[in-house]
Amino acid sequence: MKDSYNFVAPDVHTYNMWCDGLMILLGNEMVSPEFKQEFDLWLNIEIRLRLLELESVDVSSEVPAVPQEPPDFDNIA
Repeated sequence: MKDSYNFVAPDVHTYNMWCDGLMILLGNEMVSPEFKQEFDLWLNIEIRLRLLELESVDVSSEVPAVPQEPPDFDNIA
């Protein structure tokens, strides 16, 4: 017979974090709602970055010059 363990978490978030961690250690997929939400968030960010087509943007390696300070700062409240 296999050993069984009972875990008690103080809240649902902690429970889901522990379950996801144990699932990964056992080689299984994470199934918590928090994981699904975070996975969808990162996937959405990746899709947006790919749609930006950043490969075609030329980014200079030179540091831009710092502009001169204005003679006065009267227009700043």
